[in-house]
Amino acid sequence: METINKLVRDRIPEIIAGQGKSVTCHTIKGEKPIIDALFLKLSEEVHEFEDAYTDYTSVDVSKRRYEKEEALIEELADVYEVLHAICHHSKYIRDMEGRVQTKIQNKRRDRGSFDKMWYLESTNEC
Repeated sequence: METINKLVRDRIPEIIAGQGKSVTCHTIKGEKPIIDALFLKLSEEVHEFEDAYTDYTSVDVSKRRYEKEEALIEELADVYEVLHAICHHSKYIRDMEGRVQTKIQNKRRDRGSFDKMWYLESTNEC
């Protein structure tokens, strides 16, 4: 028996059962346990995206394989999916996705984005 103990996508138990394995799972209930599980999942997916990015960028451009690019895209899609799930399941931010997009645009306009990659070292009173 392999112990997993993590949040998985909706069809994963069905896919595993289709491989002839038995599956033990339960539905997480209650907003706090759901959000806690999603934040844990977000951390996992960000680490997987970081690993895929490192793997993709560590290979010479001329030797990059389609598979590495697809892995990178897949992991980024997972990050987006978990962020979407957090928005969907949180009563505090459930209906805020449109407002978030507006806020992103406003912050880019008012404060900039991260295109120039400024790293602020210090400030001093003039």
